[in-house]
Amino acid sequence: MWSHYANSHTGFCVRYNLDVLADNLDLFHHQDTEYTTEIPDILSRMMNEGEENRSEDLLYIKAPDWSYEQEYRLLLNDFAEDSNDRSRCVEHPPEAVDRIYFGLNADPRDIDRLGNALEGRDIDFFQMQRGRRSIELFACRI
Repeated sequence: MWSHYANSHTGFCVRYNLDVLADNLDLFHHQDTEYTTEIPDILSRMMNEGEENRSEDLLYIKAPDWSYEQEYRLLLNDFAEDSNDRSRCVEHPPEAVDRIYFGLNADPRDIDRLGNALEGRDIDFFQMQRGRRSIELFACRI
């Protein structure tokens, strides 16, 4: 995911404690993403009596090509107010962040800046490293 979301390994990823988030956010639902080529037939589900209407299932599916992401999704009860309301910050308690992973090519100055800004918080810092004899990546505590 580093090449897609962290500017070719120069950025960082934040890991959240799911229990803390679930206890402190107004969540509609949350679950693992399902990777499938099949699209749920929501209309049939809505028309068949006795069958569970889970139209939100559409929000938890993704093509199998993305399965390496192992995505987990959280849906908030806080819906958009109008068509101009396209993004917002979601406030969470500081203890919801428990790890930060820096990319393979992260600038050491950026690592220091973020580390200093979060000093005193119970956050573990890691940087991605490449194996000596493979292209696999692993996280090394810094």
